Amino acid sequence: MNFTEQEQNFIERFSEAVVRRRMTVPAIFFLESMTPLNFIASQGVAFFTPIVQIFMKAGDLDILQRLLENREFIPVLISILEKRDRTLKLEEKKQKQERKLLRKQKKEQA
Repeated sequence: MNFTEQEQNFIERFSEAVVRRRMTVPAIFFLESMTPLNFIASQGVAFFTPIVQIFMKAGDLDILQRLLENREFIPVLISILEKRDRTLKLEEKKQKQERKLLRKQKKEQA
């Protein structure tokens, strides 16, 4: 699926925010359950725009609505979320191992 630069930017920001907040699993669960209704969800975004604008920019809402109208978007978003989550977990595991090694080295030096 080809996305415009604005759409790619939005997807990156959205997926980063979800993963950073450790909400990947609930987000994927929600997206999977809403897949058959994604067009209706896009219309819901349009309907609730005045309320949702409190939390999001108007341009982002337009992009989200446009993305939700496409049935291929949700599976792509889910795969992006899963990939980012795996990457984050690998980075955290590596950092944990490095901290453990540093503690061990400090202990040996003392």
